[in-house]
Amino acid sequence: MFRFAALAALGAVALAPALALAQPAPGGFQVVDVKANNGKITWNSVRAVPVRKVVEVTVNVNGMNVVEKREITVYETVTYASELALNKVKVTNGAGKVVDAEKAAEQLKEGGAVVLVSGPVAAKHRALFKETTLIIEMPAQLPPMGGPDTAPVAPAVEPIPAPPVVLPPGVKPGR
Repeated sequence: MFRFAALAALGAVALAPALALAQPAPGGFQVVDVKANNGKITWNSVRAVPVRKVVEVTVNVNGMNVVEKREITVYETVTYASELALNKVKVTNGAGKVVDAEKAAEQLKEGGAVVLVSGPVAAKHRALFKETTLIIEMPAQLPPMGGPDTAPVAPAVEPIPAPPVVLPPGVKPGR
């Protein structure tokens, strides 16, 4: 019973989708530190990446403890630097007034906290922020995060097949 539960849990982890959002979910907000330089904004994003690891597991086979190596998938957080041209986004303040790209670049020259959101922000949600808060409405499709020097995303691991069932001597399968 324990073996089945362990394999089911391992299979659930292996088949779980990676939490790798390139931008906030539709209607979702993300508060990040953004810095503007040369007409571009840069910020760091954190996402969970599946990583394959080999672990040693002690199993009981025919009454003997045996150490087996198994491959599992674990999720580790990785920080990626993202960059986007300031003229490709819509910048507004907490009151809903549009802030032009030059003024936003001046405010974010030394860096500052902003709210990233995909799509327009409802007035009832804008009321949650100060009037001086910058809200950046992201485009529908963002470029991929990171660059050539970033860590590659490991593919998901195939589920590990269950070990064969060893029957006691004299017992025939199917009975």
